[in-house]
Amino acid sequence: MSEVTNPSFLNRMRKSLSSSGGDIVYGMEDGAVSIFGLVLGVAVGAQSGSAVFLAGATGAIAASVSMMAGLYLDLESDRDEARVEASTGKPRSVVILTMQ
Repeated sequence: MSEVTNPSFLNRMRKSLSSSGGDIVYGMEDGAVSIFGLVLGVAVGAQSGSAVFLAGATGAIAASVSMMAGLYLDLESDRDEARVEASTGKPRSVVILTMQ
């Protein structure tokens, strides 16, 4: 049976989407402001509508990939921390060094 048709997989996806609703809305708002700024800047200097559309589409794709990568790294860090805590039985210590 494929993983996509597995009911437990679908339940996990549904729970994941419902628990991250705030993150999705925040990301859409943040992305909309960035893309609006990009499109406005290109529209001021561009001589064709296709250049503005291309800039907006390219910016939207780049922003999406960037947000996905950031979220992936955040989740992987959380998983790594959970693995360390599970294997040692205590939270991982973090040392912060500052340069003066």
